[in-house]
Amino acid sequence: MDARQQAHINELTEQLRTAEYMSKKLREELAQAQTQMKAERATLRDQRLKEAQAWKAGTELMRVSHKVSQARLSLLLDAERRSVLSGQDSVMRERLARIQRDYKLVLFQQREDELEERVVELQEALEAEREERAKGDQEYEGLREKYGAVLAKHGKMKGKLTTLLVKSAELHRDLEKSETKRGQLEVCL
Repeated sequence: MDARQQAHINELTEQLRTAEYMSKKLREELAQAQTQMKAERATLRDQRLKEAQAWKAGTELMRVSHKVSQARLSLLLDAERRSVLSGQDSVMRERLARIQRDYKLVLFQQREDELEERVVELQEALEAEREERAKGDQEYEGLREKYGAVLAKHGKMKGKLTTLLVKSAELHRDLEKSETKRGQLEVCL
C-alpha cells in the first residue's frame, strides 16, 4: 500500500511539474504574442504616417499645379489685354496672341493629362493602401483571437494546477495520517 501511495504521489508530482512547465510555456507564448502585437501596431502606425505624408505631397502638388494653371491663364489674359490696347500691328498681335494661347492651351492640356494620370495613380495607390490596411486589420484580429485563446488556455491550465496542488496537499495529509496510524500499529504490536 505504501508503494502504491508513493507511486501516486510521484505521478501527481510529475503532473504538477508538467502543469508548471505548460504554465511557463503559455506565459512565454503570451509574452511573445504581446510583443508581436506591439510590433505590428507600430508598423501600422508607420504605414498610416507614410500614407498621410503621401496625401500631403499629392495635395501640395495639386495646389501648385493649380497655381501654375492660374498663372498661365493670367498670362493669357494679360497678353490679350496688351493686344487690344496696343493698336499697332493689331492683326500681327492678334495672330501672336492666338499662337501663344494655342501653345499655352496645348501645354495646359498636356499638364491636365499628366495630372489626370497622376490622380489615377494616386487613386490606385490609395486603393492598394486600403487593401493593405484591411489585410493588416484582418491580421490584427487574428492575433487578437489567438491572444484570447492563449489567455483562455492559460486560465484552464491555472485551474488544473490549482486542483492538482489541492489534491497533492490532500494526499500528503493522507500519507501523514497513514504513517501515523502505521506507527501506532507498530507500537501496539
